Amino acid sequence: MHTHPPVAQSVEQLPFKETVAGSIPAGRTNRLQKKYIMEKLQTPESNNFPPEKRTEFLLNTKINKEGALAELEEGDFLRYAGVPSELITEEINQLPMIEHLDKARDIGVVATIKDASWSYMDNRPVLFTKVGGQNVPFYRSSEGTGGNKTAGKWYPFFGIGAQGWIIKGKGDDHETGYHNPALNKLQGIFNETFNWEHELDFLKTEEFTKHPLTQNKDAMKLFCPPAFLDLTLFGKKDLSEFDIENYRSKHKEWIEDILNTMYEKYPQEFIDEVIKLNTERLAKSGYLPKK
Repeated sequence: MHTHPPVAQSVEQLPFKETVAGSIPAGRTNRLQKKYIMEKLQTPESNNFPPEKRTEFLLNTKINKEGALAELEEGDFLRYAGVPSELITEEINQLPMIEHLDKARDIGVVATIKDASWSYMDNRPVLFTKVGGQNVPFYRSSEGTGGNKTAGKWYPFFGIGAQGWIIKGKGDDHETGYHNPALNKLQGIFNETFNWEHELDFLKTEEFTKHPLTQNKDAMKLFCPPAFLDLTLFGKKDLSEFDIENYRSKHKEWIEDILNTMYEKYPQEFIDEVIKLNTERLAKSGYLPKK
């Protein structure tokens, strides 16, 4: 475990005009008061970064063991702190939609967890990610119910509870990635790259092979049946204790514990180190940011 203490100061005078912003919302314990701040990137220009260099840089980011990156697992999205989202979306979008899952896995944006990278439940495709050592799935909203979601957009969630309920928070938690910039950054990437026609998510079972995700290489070998999603991602066979209809349900604490484990294992000073390292790597590779 990394031992750096959390800090509340923003990173100053970094190249690529990065600002550091965000915090955990106030909660029921003192640790929820800690600020956990990561980069919020301005949209850069990458015209001076040829596709072959971009590919090389992103593939190396997935496996790099330099400095602070050595403490992160391969495929942990915190490796991309300080890397402009545009580089990732350009890399994925250069390919046909039926190859996006393959590419996202290759560069470590979609994670492979116990040989699985995706699932599908009730007209909702699901992608697996790892952030700060924690497994976090994302689902594509089918109908945008609940008043704070948009049909066809991607949102993080934290397992499947009673009666198939997707375990999630309330308010603006969905739109902000639970006030976690890494999750919010992933949302933006998925919304720009896994954005096929929404009608395709409603294909009948016999037509499922026509869905863009199923047409990726080895897609069905990487598929996790929804009945095994909780066990695969969270090591729990049954999360039915979390019930949206039960006011005593402890799903809020469950979500907070997952997020706080990220914050405590990889505090701000660690994130600063990753941002600085990736900033230097980008400069050495010839990447020129927007002035």
